[in-house]
Amino acid sequence: MDISAGMTAFITGGSQIGLGIARALARQGLKVALADIDTAALAQAAEELASVTEVAAIELDVRDRAAFANAADQVERRLGTVSVLVNNAERGARHHVAFGFGPHHCLGQNLARMELQIVFDTLFRRVPSLELAVDVDELPFKDDANIYGLYQLPVAW
Repeated sequence: MDISAGMTAFITGGSQIGLGIARALARQGLKVALADIDTAALAQAAEELASVTEVAAIELDVRDRAAFANAADQVERRLGTVSVLVNNAERGARHHVAFGFGPHHCLGQNLARMELQIVFDTLFRRVPSLELAVDVDELPFKDDANIYGLYQLPVAW
């Protein structure tokens, strides 16, 4: 399916990756419905996006099926039929051992790796000018958790 102006995108998770996707789709002329449990972050994101496109900001806990169905109905009433759906929301803490830490190996690890490969291949193909916005030495790495990673990854395109 080709993504084109006037379509409606429904994105769960209104910060970081979700907000980045919302910004990109808004710039392409799509109407954006952004759903998040964090109302303060949601309001800020909606205010930013409203300068570019028509926006619906919806408070939503994606773990609540009834609330999710209600949110989908709200989006359709306010912005029209949803053509693009991005499921990006955090679902909360998981109390299992993952990422190969200890004796447990997640059965979904290979699927997760494939999904990440597709996400990044698609991202770099669609935004070939994507690059780090800061020097690698300035990246804020986590050093306070079992899982090593970045607090944020500033990029420019």
